[in-house]
Amino acid sequence: MAGEVYAFTCAFDASFIIKHDFERIYNQHLPLVLLTFSKQMSYVITRASHTTEKRLTIDVAAPREAL
Repeated sequence: MAGEVYAFTCAFDASFIIKHDFERIYNQHLPLVLLTFSKQMSYVITRASHTTEKRLTIDVAAPREAL
């Protein structure tokens, strides 16, 4: 599970930066859509269940807030 969380948050961070840059260039709001096939990952993000590792909790906070 930890590997999936790290990969997801890395993808989220990179896509958020790119989205932000494009919004500044084009002066338009762009949606950010991230998909996962992991049921456990979507459960962690959408339902406030907490992971056991403190670092994972911090990493999940940004996608949860964006949702």
